[in-house]
Amino acid sequence: MKHNWEYKKLGEIGKIITGNTPNTKDAKNYETNEICFVKPSDISGEGINYISNSEFHISKYAYENSRQLPKGSILTTCIGNIGKVAILEIEATCNQQINAIIPNKDIDSKFLAYSIISQRYLLQSMANAPVVPILNKTQFSNFSISIPPLPTQQAIVSELDTLSGIIAECKETLKDYDALEQSIFYDMFGDPVKNEKGWEVKKLEDICSNIVDCPHSTPTKSDVPTIYPCIRTSELRNGEIYWDSMQYVEEEEYKNRIVRLQPQKDDIVFGREGSIGGAVILPEGYQFCLGQRTMLLRVDESIIHSIFLHRVILSDWVKNQIMDKNVASTVAHVNVKDVKAFLIPIPPLPLQQDFATKIEAIEQMKAETREALQEAETLFQARMDYWFN
Repeated sequence: MKHNWEYKKLGEIGKIITGNTPNTKDAKNYETNEICFVKPSDISGEGINYISNSEFHISKYAYENSRQLPKGSILTTCIGNIGKVAILEIEATCNQQINAIIPNKDIDSKFLAYSIISQRYLLQSMANAPVVPILNKTQFSNFSISIPPLPTQQAIVSELDTLSGIIAECKETLKDYDALEQSIFYDMFGDPVKNEKGWEVKKLEDICSNIVDCPHSTPTKSDVPTIYPCIRTSELRNGEIYWDSMQYVEEEEYKNRIVRLQPQKDDIVFGREGSIGGAVILPEGYQFCLGQRTMLLRVDESIIHSIFLHRVILSDWVKNQIMDKNVASTVAHVNVKDVKAFLIPIPPLPLQQDFATKIEAIEQMKAETREALQEAETLFQARMDYWFN
């Protein structure tokens, strides 16, 4: 244990309160719902949530007859997804799926929140129900964490808050870039659903040089990453490749899966079943093959730019056509022939190319921001491990 740190149970460093459902009967004279009633759905993500409002509110009468929590209380989910953490920035109350800590004066609320987050996996391992995990008040109160003097707590919080701020800023910047790309699209081409600029419309099969379906077999994946990523619908997220779930195949399997067409840079992979409507543009430098439920689109560059087509596919213009053609009763699905028949607006090619140039510049800035985000997240986790594990 670090110098001047000591182990204390949560019940020793603050008052533990398990939430409840407020009593609202006989509240005729207290009809104004102005006090926040926090539920687990108000506490999301992996970091600290700051609660200044909530989806549900109760009256002052109900609050006076409930378990009141002051500003600065720490909330921790204790049923189901255990260990999500929030700090109250207001007075509030919470339901019985949340344990709250009203910390003592020698405990920094943020330090306590960071500490609980770092020990989330241990809290989860203590859950005593096989179906729905439950961490009761006694277990929670007896959980021990390591506590340094208050000045050290505050210094740790300052460091972690700085890194958290960088992470939040990077994420917000990425959202701004996404909004900018969408704004440029609408400024240049108008709303594709309305086709207010009167662009010519053609079938997808008439603007692509190749449209091929995936092999109708489950790929035999490699036990280790290879140079052959096998892209599936699970990797098609928000218009980008999600590498964390990528599977890989060996060379022989790769050759079998590219018999119809070998994927190349700027091809579009489209998900036609399950996560229907997802689409990504393949980057340079990879030897991709298709997993199940995907299709490969290769544009006719004399008619349409792949970046423009990609954005149209992700727009409501194509989404509406997908819904019209969805033939599955349980699993979302669209047939290959229907995909080929998708109607696509075709602005002048120079305008598409101008749009693509703008998007490529923004994508480069997004890549740099993602790199900064990854570095900040890695450093944040390293510092969390140093201080708390």
